[in-house]
Amino acid sequence: MSEEANRVLSAREKLDSHETTMQWDKTAQYRAIIYGKLLREMVNAFGEEVLDIAENIRRENGNYVGELSVDIIENEKKYDRNPAILINELDIMWQGLPADWSRTCICDFNPVPEQRYHELKCVRCTYAEAFKSIKEEKIGITWCCWDMGNTASLHPLFCQHMPRHMLKGDGICLQKRELAKTEEEQKWLNSIEHTGWRSWK
Repeated sequence: MSEEANRVLSAREKLDSHETTMQWDKTAQYRAIIYGKLLREMVNAFGEEVLDIAENIRRENGNYVGELSVDIIENEKKYDRNPAILINELDIMWQGLPADWSRTCICDFNPVPEQRYHELKCVRCTYAEAFKSIKEEKIGITWCCWDMGNTASLHPLFCQHMPRHMLKGDGICLQKRELAKTEEEQKWLNSIEHTGWRSWK
């Protein structure tokens, strides 16, 4: 390990780092609030079906970003050999995310390769706070669907669904990234009706 990596940060450096992280956190909330307010105006003008369009765009954006960094054919070969490889690699990726994201979404990760899934339990989400602050929880769910598109880019059977969601009144978000048994099951688990804004009760 390099000498720089072993260096103990001063109190001033820690405070500066924290301030930068919090600036990012506030900017992230601001983006989400603008998104929520813009969509509210469109829903008022055109109806809730606008949320289908917004959610699909968020999913497509997540999928596009995922496809830039993933060789889906290679991932499929790994899955054919052993599904645990994908689940464990996903956990390594999540554990290695930078500190700014770790503040934005404070999480605990749990890989369960023998059951073909990886779960994320979030106890603090800056985006949930943002959408709650303007009372637009349902619109906020469309924002979260970026993750669903991104997850699906990793493998044709991979999906993400959320059995628990802060924007639906739960104390935590529980995201389950799972290798479905069939393409039909993948489409259902990852769908607007099952885990998107239309799953709102």
